[in-house]
Amino acid sequence: MLAVEHSLGRTPVEMSRNNKGYDIESKDLDGRLWFIEVKGRVEGADTVTVTKSEIGVGRNKPDQFILALVEVPTDGQPRVRYLWQPFDGSGDLPFGAISVTFDWKQLADRCEAPARL
Repeated sequence: MLAVEHSLGRTPVEMSRNNKGYDIESKDLDGRLWFIEVKGRVEGADTVTVTKSEIGVGRNKPDQFILALVEVPTDGQPRVRYLWQPFDGSGDLPFGAISVTFDWKQLADRCEAPARL
């Protein structure tokens, strides 16, 4: 994922060990920060789980948050796709929920190839 961000002209820093609700903080040439949560699944997976913290960052920073879906085939290169504002229309979290499971295909169908914004 860091290589994808570098290819877009951004400077990414891995943040996953800091438990901030996203995995990568990436700065573009204009100094704008992007908050990227990476979800990787084996090709053919049905679901993906997103934590309450990740959803919170996505909702609090909707114009700067990217959900990166990485589909990992049994052979070949992983396929990376970006989804901007992934949690629009997902409704309120159930009381006491710590994570939400989403349909992978529904999210993937809304994705685009990584691009500069």
